[in-house]
Amino acid sequence: MELDRQDLAALCERAVAAGGEGLVLFGHLRLATGGRVRDVLLANRTLVGRDLTVVDWRASPLAEVFFRHREGDEYEIESDGRELAGRVEERHLLRVARGALEIAAPQGDRPPGRPVRGGAGRAPITIDHLDADQQSAVLRPDHESVLVRGAAGVGKTLVALHRAAHLARQAAARGDLQWRAIALVPSEGLRRLWRTLWDRLGEGTLEVVTFDDWIAARARKAFRLPARTSQGASASVIRLKRHPAVCAVLADLVAARGGKQTRRPDLLHLWGEKPLLERILAAAGGELGERAIADVMLHTRLQFTDTAEKEYRHVDAARLATVDGRAIDEGTPMEDAGTFDVEDAAVLFELARLRGQSPRLERYDHIVLDEAQLLAPLELDALRGALRPGGRFTVAGDERQVSDDSAWFAGWDATLARLGAAAASRTELAHNYRSAPPIARAAEELAAGRAIEADGVHLTATRFAGDFYRALALCEALDDLAAADLTVGVIARDAEGARRIHRDLSLGLDPQLILDGAFSFEPGVVVTSVAEAQGLEFDVVVLPDASATAYPDAPTARRALYVAMTRAVDWLWLATVGSWSPALGL
Repeated sequence: MELDRQDLAALCERAVAAGGEGLVLFGHLRLATGGRVRDVLLANRTLVGRDLTVVDWRASPLAEVFFRHREGDEYEIESDGRELAGRVEERHLLRVARGALEIAAPQGDRPPGRPVRGGAGRAPITIDHLDADQQSAVLRPDHESVLVRGAAGVGKTLVALHRAAHLARQAAARGDLQWRAIALVPSEGLRRLWRTLWDRLGEGTLEVVTFDDWIAARARKAFRLPARTSQGASASVIRLKRHPAVCAVLADLVAARGGKQTRRPDLLHLWGEKPLLERILAAAGGELGERAIADVMLHTRLQFTDTAEKEYRHVDAARLATVDGRAIDEGTPMEDAGTFDVEDAAVLFELARLRGQSPRLERYDHIVLDEAQLLAPLELDALRGALRPGGRFTVAGDERQVSDDSAWFAGWDATLARLGAAAASRTELAHNYRSAPPIARAAEELAAGRAIEADGVHLTATRFAGDFYRALALCEALDDLAAADLTVGVIARDAEGARRIHRDLSLGLDPQLILDGAFSFEPGVVVTSVAEAQGLEFDVVVLPDASATAYPDAPTARRALYVAMTRAVDWLWLATVGSWSPALGL
């Protein structure tokens, strides 16, 4: 074995000499294939040389052999239409530490291997299972609106669910066949969870819709808007359109434009005229950057540009058909031509209100708002107009989970006032039913601005020397969990980070990448983002990018980290390549 290690070290030295200082080696495979033995080194790039095979670990099919197979395993992979087969004779992890090459058997961090109690959403929960505070909120008098707040995992969604069921039963007992209720949530994943839980209760009809889908559909009916919403609005555009300072110019816009009807051209005047945008920025008191004006005007001009299909409608339709069947503009800088922003909908409803216009739209007796801290002020105003006289709200949320800085959350008093529900009864839930105590304590410390503590059983923190070592450790640990009937959520800070970590983990696992809310809530490994995971839970949660880059020292990043951590039921694994997020204090 010592001689083999010397031979391997010599092979690595030759590779580094040939590749230069920029070459970094991560792993070694000795493969028996085609009647001969072949040594393969995994590195940060491919190197072709005489009697030397060095492959890029992210690009070469042989990297999958390293991640998925152990010594003595037979393998079969496909590469460029060819089938490669053989046996893994040796497999080593390589790393340079203190200037010397270390050669070891691959071994990743592993979970505690203890029983997991599982998530609350797996079995029907009747009202008898709720604690006294939860039941009290559910059974408030019918005429009251209700605010339910508290930290992650205290059962806010369950209370809102049972409140809706309670009011539905009361309406049925009165014989009120016109009674209607809707639950509005921020994401498709949470919508699916609500739908699943409601169906298990079996308590009649409840619409469950994402807020964006609901208000966009409502605005199309009222204002004759385009069928498509934009995909490319920048963060600065969204932040400005959702800011309460927009209200400062709407009355003047109505006076200047005149007329009794609110239409899409109002948006062109509002977002396309620099003086109005300058007034919005001034009213925002420095909360919006100067660049926002140019971004909004450019984006608006694009939205009011004709699509390619409309511009060339005089051309034979067959000649405008694309090979892939998509719109001509899709995937180009003109993709948002002929669209409107979801954020425009609430603005249009406020303009209609100022004009005394009352669109004939469905109104509700009961509206549930889950994760209500993510709704912007103008959106709350639009919701107020969707409630029938005598109707009531159930509002559930947690100010520690304001992970979207474009929501401009101003506190629960302001939220209820915007909804016209200032007199709502208020319940603050305190008992955590989701996360193991060490995870719950760490989340509380994070929210309070104090350093967290990893107990090594329920909460593990690992700092890796590079992406390769992180991917390998996660694959080896999660491979065990994937077959253990557990739900595992690998939660990246954003969609792009989720795509990167999914690509790396796919070398050794078969995880699902979910960025459209299509959660099945079945056991297995999913890779997603913080925004997609909000409101959900997993037996095991991995945060692969708990770094200063993904979660800098800023309030929004701290709250996003809090959201991600509190998705975990029984085990939370914090991981980073590079420095830890300063919010963690590790």
